[in-house]
Amino acid sequence: RPTTTSSWVNQLDTHADAQVQRLLVGNKSDLTEHRKVSTEEGERLAAKFNMPFFETSAKLGQSVEDAFLKISDQVKEKRYANAERPAQNMQLNKGKAKSKCAC
Repeated sequence: RPTTTSSWVNQLDTHADAQVQRLLVGNKSDLTEHRKVSTEEGERLAAKFNMPFFETSAKLGQSVEDAFLKISDQVKEKRYANAERPAQNMQLNKGKAKSKCAC
């Protein structure tokens, strides 16, 4: 439902960390006769909030894994994008090694 989704996104914007990853999932896609939101409406809503959209069916095993993989990829990308990178010209073992043998 667009108004409910908008409310959830507003709550995330207000209370969640800016690093929180989001995606919109429409579930029970196998129950087409009971559909409340069209695929097109879901895609528009996801685009409005700049997030990926998946229609899933746990019963049929449709796109559930894809949705989990997408969100885990987003988390991984965000985590490593913010990680500190080592200096490019790092030198190890600058000084001479002292001999421990009195040969």
